[in-house]
Amino acid sequence: MNHLRFRAASARILILTAALLLTACSSVLNYAPDFSWAHKIDIQQGTVVTKDMADKLQPGMSREQVRFILGTPLVADLFHADRWDYPYRFQPGRGELEERKFTVFFENNKLARFDGDTLPTEEEFRKSQKAGELPPLPDDPLEKSWWQKLKGMFGA
Repeated sequence: MNHLRFRAASARILILTAALLLTACSSVLNYAPDFSWAHKIDIQQGTVVTKDMADKLQPGMSREQVRFILGTPLVADLFHADRWDYPYRFQPGRGELEERKFTVFFENNKLARFDGDTLPTEEEFRKSQKAGELPPLPDDPLEKSWWQKLKGMFGA
């Protein structure tokens, strides 16, 4: 009989201790050390589309021409075959989240229209990014001939 009381008392103590520990978890964060000095990396996702790139788009361009200017779309949906989406997201280690969307619409495999958020110029984009932490934007493909690109590949 004594050992039944001991087990019941032990169970009550265990339940009370667990309840106290669980309620303490939320208040422990208030007293945790501040690690804001720790390094936080920048995270870039998606495709960079600048105003300069969008200005080169003209209605009637083929899909290949659009891909040459903007790059391969991040989202090419089978259910919306005449639409390419170019989302972009940049979360700096310290600072504000930056998100943009740019969408290209085709009709009969020709560029019909494009729409999206306000795009920065290439210069504005470069200034907004921290120097050296992001890969550089590719050179403008329309300004170099194939021969210049080939020579650049071999360092000539």
